[in-house]
This record gives sequence, structure tokens and C-alpha cells, in this order.
Amino acid sequence: MNGTRAIQIFAGFRQGQLSFEAKEIDELIKLELVLECDPRDLALLDQVQPVVQQYAETTIGDPEAPQKVAARLAEIEEKLKSSWARLTTRDSKVKAQESSRKQLRRALAVVSDQLTCGRLLTLGSAPLATLWYPCKVLGDEVYALTQRGARVEQQLALRSDRYGAHPLSAFIKQFDKTESKMASFSSEIATLSKNIGYVKKNPHQVVIGLAKTGMPATQALGVYNANMRAVHAPDVAVTYARNADAYGGAQAVAERIRAAQRALRNAGFVESPEVMGAAKTLLPYPSVEDGAQRFKAIFNGIAGSGVADGQFPLAVKCTARLMPADGTAADVVQRVVAAVNALRRRPVTYPQGHEGMLATALASMVRELAEIEGLVDRFRQVEAALMTAKVCSGTTVNQTALECVTAPGTPAEVADTVSALADQVAHKNERAHPNAADVAVAASFAKRFAF
Repeated sequence: MNGTRAIQIFAGFRQGQLSFEAKEIDELIKLELVLECDPRDLALLDQVQPVVQQYAETTIGDPEAPQKVAARLAEIEEKLKSSWARLTTRDSKVKAQESSRKQLRRALAVVSDQLTCGRLLTLGSAPLATLWYPCKVLGDEVYALTQRGARVEQQLALRSDRYGAHPLSAFIKQFDKTESKMASFSSEIATLSKNIGYVKKNPHQVVIGLAKTGMPATQALGVYNANMRAVHAPDVAVTYARNADAYGGAQAVAERIRAAQRALRNAGFVESPEVMGAAKTLLPYPSVEDGAQRFKAIFNGIAGSGVADGQFPLAVKCTARLMPADGTAADVVQRVVAAVNALRRRPVTYPQGHEGMLATALASMVRELAEIEGLVDRFRQVEAALMTAKVCSGTTVNQTALECVTAPGTPAEVADTVSALADQVAHKNERAHPNAADVAVAASFAKRFAF
């Protein structure tokens, strides 16, 4: 079947009216998207599982369930065999014990039968509180979406324009590949998160920086920890780790940054923390002196445009963000001003970060002035999709959208990718739900997982 037909069948589960052919349901079952079961197994599961939970405090899938159920059954039978216990116990309680014995005997028979227990366990792959529906054309069996099926349904619907006419198997191949990549990436992120040591502010930024080195997590940690012993500053250690290969080692990077700082001082900049931190943006230039002159030209343009509201530290941050951008200093400043105006024409009701910084980030992503309007439109659409999908709050949506605005796909697809990856990152970090750091990591790398 193709993607469009699969979407129609999935819709039947939501409406409680199933309609499909035997070949179609066989394909969905083989792909582990749908479960088929005998209604009698459902009834048996409803009878047995609560008993096992109540009396043995476990589930039917526990290998020790037979022993635990048998032990509870033996306790109750011992009481019922005692004449003295029966004589001194209220009739109502005796009847309750007899009922419990009957329930436990049935439960013990089920958990001791591997075939029956196996059939019931497969039903656990359906989402909690799921509903089972018959397909009258095919017989008495009932069907339900699996947890995997529910994810596929959502993601296929978002991508129906691209995958609707293609075989469902083609979509599943991409879906499984992406899920596997997300799981592997999330494991690397968890390794980084657990081993970077104490970082006072925004430790996830250190994790993101190390992940962007492209090294395996253990190697990136080795480089980072070696640098930390030398500089005792997480942000600097990350900068050294990210540039060590390009410049011949951490020591060479350090020397080049010091040269860049001197070049900025010689260009007339005061030795402020913001300026000294921005020196790393001169690293890619063959001559740091040439880089300093470009920095100065962009800074003067930003300061003169009013984008930074006359704030020196903010103007430096904007300039640093624009250093890798295409075009002359005048070109990039013109794009920033255009982005500010475009943002103002598209106001939002939720809190917005500094307009100049948002505009700067957006202006750095395009080559031509004519691209600004379209990118700002896309930015607002991605923000709205992230809010609709409840991926992040209004206080963080600006930064999240900036990180993933250039990821391929529709805004809804981008939001879905960020959400799915954040869930994986949270899971690998042993959290039930993603936190803001998980979402930030997911947004930073969403473009890697588009399909």
C-alpha cells in the first residue's frame, strides 16, 4: 500500500471504524504498526493483570511472576484450610478469600503458561488506554495501533505530500533510519552531559559545542578535559576543542586567539570581556589583522544603525554573530536592518528576545537582501509550530526557532523533528520528559534528522 492508503487506515482507528483488506492489515502487522488479537485474550488480560498487580505487586511479564503469585495463593489457601481461622473470621471475609483464591488460581495458570502469557504480553505494545476495534469484513479479531504505529501515523501525516504516493515501506525505511540515528546521537549527548563536570551556566551549550566537533563523545571529552585543566573555563575549552585540528592543536589555537585579541585592541577596541570573547571569530581569517578590520567595519555599521540601542556589549555580540556571514560589512548590516523591520511587521504576543539580536541571527543565515522577508516569514511560522506542538514555551521559542529555522521540511515537520529528538535525548539522560536543555540540543541538530 502507499502512504495515502495507510493514512486512511490509520484514520479508521481514530474514528473507531476499521476498513481494510487482509493483505493490507498483514502488511501493517508485519511492520509492527498494528496489533491483532483474539477478543478472548483481551478479556483474559483484563482479568489477570489486575490480580497479578494487586496480590503479587508485579506484572505478567515478570519472570518471577509465577513464584510470586504461587506464594500469595499458598498464603490464602493456608488460611482457608484452617478450621480455627474459618471459625474466627467473618463470613464476608472468608468469601472474599475464596474469591481471591479463585482469581489467583486463574492468574497462576496464565503466568505459568508461556504461550498464553506471550500472547498477552504482545498486547502491551499498544499505547496505554488504547481502544481495540473489530474489522467486520475480516472476522472476530480486534485491532489496535502500536506505540510505533501511533508515531508513524503522526509523522507520515506531516509528510503526506512527499510520501503519499510512495509505498509505505519506503517511508518506514526512512522513519527507522532516522529513529536509529536519533537514538545513537542521543546516547552520545548523554555521554557528554554526564561527563563534562560542573559548569555554572548553561552546561548544555558546552554539550552542543562538543557535539559539533564531530568527534566521538569519548574523544571530545578527552580533548575538552585536557583543555579544562589548562584554562579552567568551559567556553574556552570548547573553543580549543572545536578548532584544535584546524590549527595544529590547542596551544596553536590559544596563540592565534591571543593574536586576534591584540589585533582587536590595535583596531581601537577596549579590552572588555565581550571583545576578548569575540576574538575567536577572527580565527578563520588568513590574517587576524584582516579579520579585525572586518570586525571593526561591521561593528561601526551596527552601532550606527541603532540596532544595538547604543549598548556596546550588545553591538559586539551582534558583530561576532555576523563575522561568518556572506558579503561586505555594509551588506550584512543592511540585511540586519531589513530583518529588524521585517520582524516589526510580524509582531507576536509572546515574549520576544532582543529584536536586534534576533535580526542579526537571521541576517547571518542568508546571502542576499531579498531573502530576508522569506526567512522572517519562515521564522515566525516555525515559532508558531513549536508553540502549537508544545515543544517549548513562549519564553524560549525565539531561540529554539532560530536554531532550527533552516532545517528542511515544513514548520510542522521541523517542530515534530525537534520534539522527537528531544524525547530521545531526555530518555537517554534518564528523564521522563524533555527539559529546556534537551530541547535546545534537539533544535541545534534538527537539520541532521529531517526526512
